[in-house]
Formats: sequence, structure tokens, C-alpha cells
Amino acid sequence: MKLTFISNYINHHQIPFCNGLFQELGEDFTFIQTEPMEEERVRMGWALDVRSIPYVHLLYEEEEICRGLIDGCDLLLAGWMENEEVIEKRLGSGKPAIRISERIYREGQWKAISPKGLLHKYREHIRYRNKPVYLLCAGAYVASDFSLIHAYPGKKFRFGYFPEK
Repeated sequence: MKLTFISNYINHHQIPFCNGLFQELGEDFTFIQTEPMEEERVRMGWALDVRSIPYVHLLYEEEEICRGLIDGCDLLLAGWMENEEVIEKRLGSGKPAIRISERIYREGQWKAISPKGLLHKYREHIRYRNKPVYLLCAGAYVASDFSLIHAYPGKKFRFGYFPEK
């Protein structure tokens, strides 16, 4: 099985999980980093030598290869990224994918009634409700937030953190 995990950047929170996947799947596992890590995170000590990690590909340097990995994998794990367009085609393709998300209404669930916000949530999440796209909830209230907007009905997994053993 070919598994691709895509997110803004790889960090120490994901490394144990990714190392485990690489150990099990070998070259059939890939992590795609969509952007360089922000300086603030680097100053906090989060920096990694991504070029030394055998399963990491950089979207901003290898776009064609990365798009092929996204479209060609058996399962896509999709974390947070600035440009959702990168995974849009894949999510609508009918191939399985698991989105990973923290809360979308941290400041309060009353924001679920905002027309502009609902349009954005439709484009990003709700329109895939009848596709094999699932949600891995990285937090206790994530499922509740997504239930408010009727996204991922019956397709939410709880808890989505990746602790080291």
C-alpha cells in the first residue's frame, strides 16, 4: 500500500509516527512538506534537516513529483497546509483520504453561522461528505466543530495526536 502524508512541514510531533510508517512501508511511504518552516518555529528549536529524512519530499522544490505522489497513492493523510488546491483533485477523486484537523471554531462555535465562513468550510470540507474522505480529530472538541457544519458524517476518528511510544 502506498501512503502519502502531506502537511505544511514535518516536525517533532510527527516524526515518530512517520518513522513507524516508513519502517513498515519503506519507499511506499512519503511525507510531503508544502512550505519551509517559519522562522519563529525554527527559533523555538523545531528545525530539522529535512533533506536527511529519506521519506520527505518538498512540494516547493519537486512539485511535479509531489503531485504524482498525491494522486497515485492508495491513501492520503492530509494535515494543515496553506494551499488546499494541492489536494483538491485528490479529495474529489473517490480515492480514500484522511484529513487531520484541530478545532475550526476555537474562538467559539457561534462562528459556524457566518455565511463567508460556511462557504469556505464547504469548499474545504463539506463538499466531500459523500466521498471516502475521513477526519482524524486532533483534539477533544474537533468532532463537535465539524458536526455543526455537517462535515464528515459518520467519518470522524478521535484522537489524532502522534505520541512517541
